[in-house]
Amino acid sequence: MPAFPPRFRRAALLPLLLALAAGGCRGPAAGPPPRQIRLVGAVAGFPFATALAEQVARSSPEAIAPLARATGNEAGIAAFCAGKDAPALLLTTRPIAPAVRARCRGGRLLALPFGWTAPVLVPGAAAPAPALTADRLRSAITGAAARWSDIDPALPGAAIALIGPAAPEEVLPGLGAPRRDGRYRAQPADMRLVLAALATAPNALALLPYADAARAGRAPLPLAGIAPDPAAIAAGRYPRVPLLLYVHARDVARWPELRAALRLFVAAMEPGGLFAAKGLVPLDAPARRAVEGAVAKL
Repeated sequence: MPAFPPRFRRAALLPLLLALAAGGCRGPAAGPPPRQIRLVGAVAGFPFATALAEQVARSSPEAIAPLARATGNEAGIAAFCAGKDAPALLLTTRPIAPAVRARCRGGRLLALPFGWTAPVLVPGAAAPAPALTADRLRSAITGAAARWSDIDPALPGAAIALIGPAAPEEVLPGLGAPRRDGRYRAQPADMRLVLAALATAPNALALLPYADAARAGRAPLPLAGIAPDPAAIAAGRYPRVPLLLYVHARDVARWPELRAALRLFVAAMEPGGLFAAKGLVPLDAPARRAVEGAVAKL
């Protein structure tokens, strides 16, 4: 290789040194800014939203920790469909209406059922034990009856006293607006507040999603003579409510961390998985395989 004169070498090296110095000031080439996975939706889905968020944070400690919020179905759907900066994941206890879905961020939504919850009545320490059906319970929450016997003479004559979520239809579908005369005490999104209120109202019954009721430490009341156990809920012998996860296909295509979160979601919904420890009543095996296949195609 020919040797260059010293003056030439210095002239050739100067632009290289300046370029290296400028690059050192800028640091490594910046990639896309980190994004936070946000989950919103139904109160009944909140235990699973927080469990998934924590699992995602553990699996990617260098990423921004996901945020889960119990907004309720309606506010969650509105936020999810808001467009720019919308939450990445929505958990609901009912499908998005077709008209809303068609205009929700272009309509390319994927609905992933992942299990069941159920309306569960937990009695206070001195509460009556009325023989309720789902329809009788709806009447107590939305009607004007003062006593259980006003709904049906065969029920106790005790005064109706109920505590539950502000949007009870998320737990017990088919409800109208809850009564506002004090006989149904609505609590905010955190179901721990329902249990705390029950501790101060021993004559009341608390309406809770199945996962939260399992932590109450008291035997729940049956509905139509059937206890709310996982087998009865899964088979539909006890009133059950679907749990759905919505995600936008475009987000998954552009966001590798979201695709990884969905893989964790599929593992969590298995019997004995993360969600089971939080009180999920799982889908049957064919339904789980269908969800797994849908996620694998994203």
